[in-house]
Amino acid sequence: MKRFAWVILVGLLISAVVGFTGCTKEKVIKVGAILRLSTGASDGLPAKRGIEIAVDEINAAGGINGKPLKVIYEDSKDSPQASVTAFEKLISMDKVKVVIGPMMSGNTLAVAPIAERNHVVVITPNGTSPKISNAGKYIYRGCTRIDKQAEALTKYAKDKMGVKTVAILYSNEPYGKGCNKLFSKYFNDLGISVVADESFMRGDRDFSAQLTKIKQKKFDLLFIPGYLQETAPAIAQARKMGIDAPSMGVFGDMAPKYIELAGSAAEGHVIA
Repeated sequence: MKRFAWVILVGLLISAVVGFTGCTKEKVIKVGAILRLSTGASDGLPAKRGIEIAVDEINAAGGINGKPLKVIYEDSKDSPQASVTAFEKLISMDKVKVVIGPMMSGNTLAVAPIAERNHVVVITPNGTSPKISNAGKYIYRGCTRIDKQAEALTKYAKDKMGVKTVAILYSNEPYGKGCNKLFSKYFNDLGISVVADESFMRGDRDFSAQLTKIKQKKFDLLFIPGYLQETAPAIAQARKMGIDAPSMGVFGDMAPKYIELAGSAAEGHVIA
């Protein structure tokens, strides 16, 4: 399913590429891709495979205006500075006019001013920050804004799940903290009480201290925003500790790797 989404994303990107093909004498149309390839992230390599599927299909059908499509990959290393370095290399040395990525909001926002100055189209596949919407006329996203996810998920929790109380276990970094703050507001606005609020660090695998505190509370929903490398083991550990409340997560959990890491604890997990 995720690879299919990447095929669709590349298809949308082609409409941007077509606008540049009429003014180039290049025999190959080059597109840049800045992905998380070396940090152990679950989305980088699947993204690359999805792009490759789309490119193979496009080239097999004759390319774009008779020209084959070539994707030049760069590694964001999950860093704004590395993303900027990769982006500058793609536009100055490789002369690309369209870039898939960077992945993640902070990395996308870091390259946005450069993209605007150089009139380079950027489509981030998973940058959820609302700030991206106003980052410039050349900046686009292929996913739902985090505030829209929060609105939909909290409403679903109230209307469909009957949730009145929620415990939150979040990743103590910008994305997780942002989700905790945003979702807490939406929960409260709907009359859902946040009865526990605990955090963990990136790289943590033992969540027993936080879960022990959470278990002492009464709640209808366990909300765990963050990255699946931590959120999946966290829900698995919660189940082993006897916490059986329904669980909810965010966009980052939407990958087969989550099921692999969480095991049977992934059953019934709600995401958007």
